[in-house]
Amino acid sequence: MGKGKYAGDGIVGLVDSSLVHLEHSREESLGKLGDFTMGRLGKLMAPVLKETTRETDTECAQDCLDLANCLSFDHDGLSDKCLLHSVIHGHDGDLHIDYDSAWHHYERIGQGHGAEFRHSGLDMEHDTVYYFNAHVSNSLGYLRIFSSDGTLVDRTTPETGVLVNVTFNETTAEGCSVAASQRCIEPTALPNHQLIIDGMNSQTLFNGNQPAIDIRWTRDAVFAAANWMGFKDSQTGLFGFEWRMGTKICEDDTWSTRDPHSHLHSQDDWDYMGTAFPLGGPKGLDEGWWVAAVRLYPRCAAHVSGPGRANRPVACAGMGTLSPSAPPSP
Repeated sequence: MGKGKYAGDGIVGLVDSSLVHLEHSREESLGKLGDFTMGRLGKLMAPVLKETTRETDTECAQDCLDLANCLSFDHDGLSDKCLLHSVIHGHDGDLHIDYDSAWHHYERIGQGHGAEFRHSGLDMEHDTVYYFNAHVSNSLGYLRIFSSDGTLVDRTTPETGVLVNVTFNETTAEGCSVAASQRCIEPTALPNHQLIIDGMNSQTLFNGNQPAIDIRWTRDAVFAAANWMGFKDSQTGLFGFEWRMGTKICEDDTWSTRDPHSHLHSQDDWDYMGTAFPLGGPKGLDEGWWVAAVRLYPRCAAHVSGPGRANRPVACAGMGTLSPSAPPSP
């Protein structure tokens, strides 16, 4: 394992190992998923044997086990779609990665030969691609070298737009609520969640539905909006956004947390804006402050140093006012 493809062994040298026939579950604690390889990001581009709707990948795994000719399956954590296949990744089909969904591909164990390796405590560099290389020979002495597609190490949170008068900025290890957007698989204990509370004149999160214009007060008591700009992740790109509104910073008692782009089919259609309607009761919200917050997720959801997967969202909050009858007093 190392930075080079086919020959790189700078991090972990070549280790002699024999291939074994895969016919047992990986771990009993995984349940039905133990009969399949670890899920890989993507959907197999191959004929579908059967399509069902299942809330969890475990239920989808059971559907595949119920069919003798099912060798693999795909599960989308956003739409709950479950696709069963009679083929596996390789010559029979390639994996297509769609970052507007949460497809993962699983292959049934016991359909060939293989080996599994786990390495921990590695000193892997940020923003660097590492490859697994396997030198495989048969009983006649013929040798072939296989190389993985490579894994990019990303240890940083996404970047924000211009921030001014920041009152809070802290990166901590956050638990995972198993939301589809977080793609929770053995959450890491490393600091992976950055919370920022911005201030006046920042150019990242704006109140209102006019891009890059921060509305400080409004007469509207039933409609509110927020828009944002400048977020990026130079290593892996952005996976998605969530936004909320509350009477306190980063709370959602006014408008619950949701994905403003969930109805769009492509990232090209994102408008980086969240709208809330209707708000409050029959007469809308009472006069007072409300706070908007936006949270984003990078595409990175890979193993980091030690076991566990990392999600690295950023939350950024800005403050606006709501006044149904008149602008604020000076």
